[in-house]
Amino acid sequence: MKGLRRSRTHSVSIPRSPHEVFSFLTEVENWPRWAVLTVRRVRRDGEGWVFEGVEGELALTAISRPEVGLFDYELGGWSVAMRVLPNGDGSEVVATFLQPEGMQEREFEQAVNVRERELKALKVVLC
Repeated sequence: MKGLRRSRTHSVSIPRSPHEVFSFLTEVENWPRWAVLTVRRVRRDGEGWVFEGVEGELALTAISRPEVGLFDYELGGWSVAMRVLPNGDGSEVVATFLQPEGMQEREFEQAVNVRERELKALKVVLC
């Protein structure tokens, strides 16, 4: 039996409707606008997407359920569970990052800090 992987959860409040935030987030072509530290370009590859970034080319696998604000994805060994929740007149974006197998603790902490900064960039882009 495999042990549990470490996880880290971050959230950001965005003064836009959950529908607007979810639509922007799940439109993969928008990722280079907010995930600026890890994604440079996005391109279609058959039925899926390939991200070009600091870690090379990575295939995106995603599950999206807009009716409940669920957007979970896997990219380059990362498993990420995202939710867009109503928060007053705006939204709360919550992301839980699971440590990729084989990644050292220090590397995980640094990478999660990068992804936290990207969540803040998402807010800036949408405001």
